[in-house]
Amino acid sequence: MKSTPVRISYTVEEKEIYSQLAALIGLTAGNLQKVLDDFNAAQAALDELTSVPYAKDDPATQEALEIIDRMRQNLYLVDLRLDEVSSMMTGYATAKETPPPTTREGSEGPGSSE
Repeated sequence: MKSTPVRISYTVEEKEIYSQLAALIGLTAGNLQKVLDDFNAAQAALDELTSVPYAKDDPATQEALEIIDRMRQNLYLVDLRLDEVSSMMTGYATAKETPPPTTREGSEGPGSSE
């Protein structure tokens, strides 16, 4: 069964923001390593195919296609994580640059009665 990515959010102390974002990026290391491993495997599989005539049902062709598909799936997961981290950093920067709301002098805040 194929899994579905689900976006979550959570709260951290301000001083932990960048270390938490670094940890999130670190979660992509396994996917990046798989891409590198498959990159080498794809090149080897394609090099092997250069010495044989094209055959759609050739196991080497199918293997090369499967390797490339795995690479694409892992690159998608890396891109997804990097997009999330980028979004969190942008949101944090926006929050830091936006001044807190101010109340007008003499106005009553929420919960007051007239």
